[in-house]
Amino acid sequence: GLALTSWRHRRFAIWLFAAGTMLAVGVHRLGDPSPAVSALVGDTESGLALALRSSTRALPMATLGLALGAGALVAAVRPRRSWVRMAVPVLVAGAAIANMPSLWRHDYVDPALARDEDPPEAWDQATDALDAGDDDYRVLELPGQEFGAYRWGYTVDQPLPGLTERAIVTRDLLPLGSPMAMDLLFALDDRFQEGIAEPGAIAPVSRLLGADTIWVPGDAAFDRFRTPRPEQSSAFYADTPPGLGEPMPYGEPVVNEPDIDMVDEQSVTDALVGRPVAPVELVPVEDPLPVVRTKTGLTLVAGSGDGIVDAAAAGLIDGTELLRYSADMGGGALRDAIGGADALVVTDSNRDRAHRWASSQDAVGFTESGGPGNDLLRVESADARLPVFTNADPDRSTIATQRGPVTAVATAYGEPFAYRPEHRAAMAIDGDTTTAWLVADRFDASGERIVLTTDAGIDHIRFVQPRFAQRQRHLTAIDVRIDDRPAQRIELGPDSMTRSGQRVAIDPTTEPTRVEISVVATESPVDVPGPALAAVGFAEIDVGLGATTEFVRPPVDLLRRLDDADDDTPISLVFTRLRHDPTDRFRADPERVLRREFPLGSARSFDIDVTARLDQRASDAALNDVLGIDAPTSDDRVAGVASAAAFAAVDGDPATSWISPFAYPGDHDISFDLGGTETIDEFTITQPDDDERFSTITQLTVRAGDEEVEAEVGPPDADGTSTVQLPRPVTGDTVAVRVTGFDGVVVSDRRYAEPVFLPVAVSEISVGPRVTLPETVALPCRDDLLRLDGDPIALRLSGDTAALLDGEPFDVSPCDTAALELDAGMHRLTGTPGAATGIQIDRTVLSTASARAGGETAGENLVRTTIISRTRTSLRAEIGPCPKGCWFVLGEGYNGAWTAQSVPTKRSRPRTADPGAPTDRGITSYLGPPTAVDGGFNGWYIEPTDDRVTVTTEWTAQSRASYGLIASAAFVTLAVALIVLDRRRAIGVTSAAIAVRPTMASWRARETRLRVAIGVALATAGAALFVKPLWALPVAAVGAVAILLCHSRVAAIAGVATAAFVGGSTAYSVWREDPFPNGAWLRTVEPLHLVGLLVVVLMFAASVLPDDADVTAEEDESPPG
Repeated sequence: GLALTSWRHRRFAIWLFAAGTMLAVGVHRLGDPSPAVSALVGDTESGLALALRSSTRALPMATLGLALGAGALVAAVRPRRSWVRMAVPVLVAGAAIANMPSLWRHDYVDPALARDEDPPEAWDQATDALDAGDDDYRVLELPGQEFGAYRWGYTVDQPLPGLTERAIVTRDLLPLGSPMAMDLLFALDDRFQEGIAEPGAIAPVSRLLGADTIWVPGDAAFDRFRTPRPEQSSAFYADTPPGLGEPMPYGEPVVNEPDIDMVDEQSVTDALVGRPVAPVELVPVEDPLPVVRTKTGLTLVAGSGDGIVDAAAAGLIDGTELLRYSADMGGGALRDAIGGADALVVTDSNRDRAHRWASSQDAVGFTESGGPGNDLLRVESADARLPVFTNADPDRSTIATQRGPVTAVATAYGEPFAYRPEHRAAMAIDGDTTTAWLVADRFDASGERIVLTTDAGIDHIRFVQPRFAQRQRHLTAIDVRIDDRPAQRIELGPDSMTRSGQRVAIDPTTEPTRVEISVVATESPVDVPGPALAAVGFAEIDVGLGATTEFVRPPVDLLRRLDDADDDTPISLVFTRLRHDPTDRFRADPERVLRREFPLGSARSFDIDVTARLDQRASDAALNDVLGIDAPTSDDRVAGVASAAAFAAVDGDPATSWISPFAYPGDHDISFDLGGTETIDEFTITQPDDDERFSTITQLTVRAGDEEVEAEVGPPDADGTSTVQLPRPVTGDTVAVRVTGFDGVVVSDRRYAEPVFLPVAVSEISVGPRVTLPETVALPCRDDLLRLDGDPIALRLSGDTAALLDGEPFDVSPCDTAALELDAGMHRLTGTPGAATGIQIDRTVLSTASARAGGETAGENLVRTTIISRTRTSLRAEIGPCPKGCWFVLGEGYNGAWTAQSVPTKRSRPRTADPGAPTDRGITSYLGPPTAVDGGFNGWYIEPTDDRVTVTTEWTAQSRASYGLIASAAFVTLAVALIVLDRRRAIGVTSAAIAVRPTMASWRARETRLRVAIGVALATAGAALFVKPLWALPVAAVGAVAILLCHSRVAAIAGVATAAFVGGSTAYSVWREDPFPNGAWLRTVEPLHLVGLLVVVLMFAASVLPDDADVTAEEDESPPG
């Protein structure tokens, strides 16, 4: 219609189409923008560039323009037969409906949004209970949800704030608040999302957030966004973490059945999964703090919200202290704060790392080296770090440093739409083939690069691809560029997929060398979506100079100034290893081992406290050593479940099992030490009778010495036990039983929606001696777990076996109770990988005497606070007395627009309830803008006084907002007035006078060449500016034909033909490639993007001048009248 009709408003319709399309997708490919986009947004990573990529808001403009064109076509087509005339609009409407499958499938509104108008009764009861509470406190939803996704309906936005009068604090997909306060909230909630929440952190942080109640959603649709399982969250609170009360359930407990299959490591191993839970549980916070409070003292924290959570988990913070960040100060202010602080806490938080907000999982990148920019070879558009502090000085941040003869940096790591810091570039040069730099998971890997910089000359490179590379997508060709030499093409063969790797000789260099390695080609031996699209990279790139070790350094702004602190000021250094839910097979711990280097500004004596856990992914042999048992071992097992090791198959308990990994249940061994030479001709094997959780073993291979036989697994009896009869006996003192055949059950993986095999499991096998696990574990002093400045720190560990296997920490105490004497200068604290010892050091706390929070002093930091009056923009409270000075805290997100003033209270005078009324009670002290305190809230220091003080706070930004609303109302009024006046002017004008009837464009009517040339010139310039300069050539070519024929419609027809080509090519590409249905599938039609923009430019060329411009005719015109 836009190309074939003529009517007065056609230009308007085309420009709607052009503007909507360009605003929606015109800035696409920010890494390779058009000249106009480059000039508009500079580095293409600004907020303006990202705002322009808003297709859902801009496309309606384009749709309206196309709809006007379709309507014009219907009106312009005037066949003589009436039935044909009626058929045209029907055909156009039918085409529109055919292209809206949601309309004719009756799901125009997403079925997921269909829900009952009212929330369930349990929610009503729970919110009634909240409303009966104290409005001085908040309600904390923990764990939070990305959106309002619950079993009773999907509300998109969080429903709880609309159902209660109480203030709610909860995470959302995006941080909806001031950066510092959101940093604290997300730090706490992320522990739940990552499966590593610690009970001791909940109550202290809840107090800082001003919460007296925790809302625990038991009916969350956890499968929709892969949020924590409600059964596990409920069990977490049922154990009554310190500082929390007994949960109060609301509603009848029911099983939370996922709508999307959630068969994973947790569902097949955790007995909690599938247990009924109440729709809502309310958990009280003991000794909560109100949103508005007054505190004395000062605890200075080096770090960020993560550091507060870690310090609380370590028992160093209980929430009653007044907290300030050292990164929020500088110079003399920091010196004075150190000297006046009641305690100093240094954490390894405020990390220099990327942050994305598209999901509540896989949201943070690896720890970088500090300074501006990121530690990648290209800009990462998803990186949107919260500006928690205005000063990004590396001395105030936790950074990582590669210590060794080689450093590495890459273009990317992990997958495009999620951060997986365990696959960063440094993992390719650490001398450990169990770690790797991996990139382009489920994405095209072509062009990805890793660059090594050496501190000496090299003569070879050894390439080792990751484990299991041979059975999934792997690299087959790379380009290697040494310094400024030409790139050398390297074909990677089978040797590169062995531990020894593929050695490539190069012309020797004699000085520090730059090695750039680019991915050229990959291949996969299978067509299964997951393995065929697996990440590629290198487990090791060895240049013969030795391994590089990555050390993490905490903020040093406070550490270097310890001499400013009093000798008796408690000092704590809290170092926490970054870890992840071990049952997530797609992830690994970002830090495999705790390695820290830190300076001390003065000599100090420290006690050490260690948090250690059983490494849930340690080998069976390492676990057997820790548990003190002589048990069989397997070559692998289900990810992150120590209790599913091989000992579970010989413990005499059919409720426990050795469980294979997901996806690859076959080709796994269980090895038995028979304790002497035995002959085996048959044995029994018991498998769980549960085909919703496990595949079934059908064939085994038994190997003893040099003998190896295959045997079928017979049908099970009523107890699930099968007898395995060997074709011939085997004899040996060790036996290995391998799974070589199985009846696989295929399920859809939740993360990528890919088909995977369920694991196999062996509950009991009658090979070798039985094993009994001890009830408790008590290890002698271990000096192989932790070192300080190279010296071992011997540790004594003990614990309940069942709790340890479930992930609970050991009871740890140092074997030497003497304090650690540390001199001024740099120190190093290093752990040992848990894969080697079976034990992971997750946290160490170095603290001087009396550094623990709570005890008899808990609550002594609080000062009586009485709220006199409150409005939405102001508050008046009476506090004190504060004989030693105190901090008045307004627990709203920190913002400099708050101001405060204080007046000493005359006790003989009556109080006024008007927050804006003048007062003559004393000299007014203008406290000015706030200081960030308590992890992200507003605080004002009140000088020492023996009198009570009245503090008044005001939100000064409201006046500017009010002026803006008034101005908006004025313009709306003006617009309405103009509409009314225009309608009055139109009174008396006949409808015929304003009628505009589209007609089909006449090809016999020629336009002036000047008119056509103007359109072509502007369109050619538009192509050069908004597409690419070279794309001006095809526009100019089409324009030349249009000028020659004196008809701008040539450009429009060319636009229609180009649009048909783009649509047809896209459909063919999707049909041929059958791309995986995620956000990356558009890469298959990426080359067509610029061609599509060409359609817009060509249509624009035919609409520069209106349709009623002067034309010349080659035929006689009809006479007037």
